[in-house]
Amino acid sequence: MNLSVASKGRLLRSTFKSRRLKWRRVPPETAAPRLLEQNMATHKFAVGQALQFSPGPGRDSNGKGRYKVVRQLPETGGIFQYRIKSEVDGHERVVREDQTERRY
Repeated sequence: MNLSVASKGRLLRSTFKSRRLKWRRVPPETAAPRLLEQNMATHKFAVGQALQFSPGPGRDSNGKGRYKVVRQLPETGGIFQYRIKSEVDGHERVVREDQTERRY
């Protein structure tokens, strides 16, 4: 097939036009909630993950130690909370994320 330069250009353009992607617009009323969901913070620990609990200065230090996350709780005052269970005696408590650290 012997094509001139001009016809080759038309052939490429017509092929390109047929493969052009069509973008779907997101309605404005649904765009804002989607952006908020993408920017929301997430919990640092997963259910079943081991962690170290430190109650902080001036608090009861008897609860200090190794725990496992039983449940992720919603944030309170901008800080996520967890229900954790002691690996030593089985005692459960609710703690803030800033009172915990990863255990390696």
